Amino acid sequence: MAGWQIVGEPREYNPSESGGALDSYRGWVYRIEREGESRDIRADVSGTADASDDVVRESRDAIRTLGRSAIVPLLDEDDPPERVMITTGGIRQA
Repeated sequence: MAGWQIVGEPREYNPSESGGALDSYRGWVYRIEREGESRDIRADVSGTADASDDVVRESRDAIRTLGRSAIVPLLDEDDPPERVMITTGGIRQA
């Protein structure tokens, strides 16, 4: 089966207003598609990571790329998660 592909640009949203992480005030939604199937993946930035300069490189890159660098590695998974959290210590599936 072919991998997922990102389609379009990310949409910024406030996760705390959308049922996302309670300590997260910024995130991006990416639409992905594969063989006629589509779904959304959210990349939420924890409030701590968003407010701190002391974050690991992986998280810093994810914030700089509007979550894209956190989403791209998931495109090869058969069933990617609906959400990832960008934290001071790295990226984790939520």
